[in-house]
Amino acid sequence: MIIEDAEERITYDRRTILLHWIVAGTITFMWLLAQFNHNFLPKGPLRTNLWGVHVLVGLMLAVLIVCRIGWRLTHGARLPAAEHGVRHALAVAVHYALYLLTIAVVLLGLAHLSGFPLFGVLKLPTLWQKPLNHAIGEWHGLAANAIAVVAVLHALAALYHHYVVRDRVLLRMIPGPRSRG
Repeated sequence: MIIEDAEERITYDRRTILLHWIVAGTITFMWLLAQFNHNFLPKGPLRTNLWGVHVLVGLMLAVLIVCRIGWRLTHGARLPAAEHGVRHALAVAVHYALYLLTIAVVLLGLAHLSGFPLFGVLKLPTLWQKPLNHAIGEWHGLAANAIAVVAVLHALAALYHHYVVRDRVLLRMIPGPRSRG
C-alpha cells in the first residue's frame, strides 16, 4: 500500500517501516555489543554471558529477517524508483547487499555456535573442530563489519538525498502519522 498526502509524500506502510528500524537497531546493538565484548572485556563469566546475549539477540534477528523478507515479498509497499540509471542500480545493489550480508551474518553466527556454553547452563552441541569454528567466527565478524560499512553508506545516501538533493527519499522510511497500513 502506497500512502500519499497533499504534499505528495509517499511512504512505506507502518509494518515495513517498523521492521526496517527494528532490524537496523538490532544489527547496530549487536555490532556494538560484539565490539565492546571482544575489545574491552577480559575473558570470564561476564564476557561469556554477554556473548550469550549476543546469541539470543542474533536468534531474534533471524526471526526478524524472515518476517521482513516475508512481509516485503507479500504485503510490503512497492514505491516508485527514486533514482534512475546508475544511481538506481547502486541503490538496488546496496539494498541487496544489506539483505545478503545480514542473512550471511545470521547463518555464520548460527554455525559459530558449535560448542558454545549458553549462560553457563546449556552447552550447545559441538559440530566441528575448533579451527573450523574459529574460521567461521572470523567470517561472521568480517560479514558483520561489511554490514556496518554498507549500512553507513546507505545512511549517508539517505542524508544526501534529504540535505543535498532535497527530495523526499528519506521521508519514505520515517515513521509518522502518514505511514499507515
